[in-house]
Amino acid sequence: MTAAGAIGSEETLRDGRVVVARLLRVDDAVAVAAFWRRLDAAARRRFLDLAHLPPEDPSSLARLALGDGDGIVAIGQIGPSARIVGIAHYERAEGDTAGFSVFVDTAYRRIGLGTLLLRRLADSARHVGVRKMVSDVASDETAILRVLAELGLDYEEQVSGPRVHASFAVQETNAYLEAVLADQREADRTALE
Repeated sequence: MTAAGAIGSEETLRDGRVVVARLLRVDDAVAVAAFWRRLDAAARRRFLDLAHLPPEDPSSLARLALGDGDGIVAIGQIGPSARIVGIAHYERAEGDTAGFSVFVDTAYRRIGLGTLLLRRLADSARHVGVRKMVSDVASDETAILRVLAELGLDYEEQVSGPRVHASFAVQETNAYLEAVLADQREADRTALE
């Protein structure tokens, strides 16, 4: 990976670890493929399905057509061993709606990285006119459903057997801004300790 930490913003997670969050770039293709290989088999399948990628080329996520979608990556272990530890991605569907997916490295789960990535993704989508983001997830994928509930955005879910159709509006609400501030306070408190 190139000097991934040079562009983007440093973010402190709830456990005090620091990642660099930035837009997904074309030159991330090799790092995206390496991230994909580190996922378990079920997550690799979801990654390909949700991002509509060919099974032989998960790295093609880094080559999104401008305007059709975007991605946010989190880079962990800043320096020569830097690597992608999380990816959030959206792809425009119809009108002002986009499908989304979020994937986080096992070692970075439950410390606010998924929330950070989804928040950044919603901000990016909002700037290009996306008003609603949707995803169909397995009902046992409680992590992403918890992240959506914690974000403070106008969130809805419809359960249909083993699947949950989750959607949220990307406009900022008071609850969303309060959730962002609470995450920042927790990360600051941890960093000070």
